[in-house]
Amino acid sequence: MPLAQSLVKAEQFGAAECIARRLVKTEPSSADAHYLLGYILSRRGKANESLAEYTSGARFRRPGSSELAVVALDYVLLKDYTDARKWMTQAIAGDQSNPLYWYYLGRIDYNLNTFDEARAAFEKVLVLEPGNFITLASRWKVLDSRKEPYRSTSRLSMWRKTI
Repeated sequence: MPLAQSLVKAEQFGAAECIARRLVKTEPSSADAHYLLGYILSRRGKANESLAEYTSGARFRRPGSSELAVVALDYVLLKDYTDARKWMTQAIAGDQSNPLYWYYLGRIDYNLNTFDEARAAFEKVLVLEPGNFITLASRWKVLDSRKEPYRSTSRLSMWRKTI
């Protein structure tokens, strides 16, 4: 597994996939092997195959927040935002302090046209990471889609000082 993980870190997903597939064949009851292959497949845009590996891994170990987040992003790739929201919400339940999960939830909610939920998720990111410009821009997009003015320019002023 260390070789496949090092290839993932080097973003050599094709080679990592070959090694992870061999690992799954030699250790079919290893949740970690299935989850690693699922992650690699997700990074390669193979959402259906990735979901199958995560499902296989879940037979041997309950997935953690990071695994659930990848499952959610696989559903985003498949444009199934309802299931993406379900799995990202579960990822957040396991790690409420991860700003990236909250950001993804905001993007998912935006795609579902649930703008109040999207805004709440983006605001949570800004609580966790006050200087996150991408999230601030996404929040503006939500407000613009709802034709609401941005009520507080103090955060924008703070940002301009740091840029």
